[in-house]
Amino acid sequence: MKERTKKDIKAIILWLLAAAILAVLVIPMHLDFKKELPAFMIDAETGETTVTNLVIDGEWVWRNIWPFGRKYEGKIIIESIDYTNKENTSVSDIYFRTVRFS
Repeated sequence: MKERTKKDIKAIILWLLAAAILAVLVIPMHLDFKKELPAFMIDAETGETTVTNLVIDGEWVWRNIWPFGRKYEGKIIIESIDYTNKENTSVSDIYFRTVRFS
C-alpha cells in the first residue's frame, strides 16, 4: 500500500471512532427495567408492619453529556395497596427507603 493510502485509512478510522464516542455521549441512553422486590411497609402513626412486594416497571433514561440527567418513567406498584396498580394514579404520602442485607 502506498503511504498516502495508509494515512487515509488511519484518518477514516479515527473519524469513525470519534463519531462513535460522540454518539454515546450525546444520544440519551434507555434501559427498560422491570423488577419485583420483597418489601415491607411500616405505618408511621401506628407502627404496624405489612409484608408486600414492590414492583418497579418502567424505563430509565440518562444523558452522559450536558444537560446531565437521569429520569425514570413508569410504574412503582406496591402490591398490598390496590390503587398503585391502576392507571393515572399517584402515591404522594409514601416514602421509600431501601435496605440491603448481605
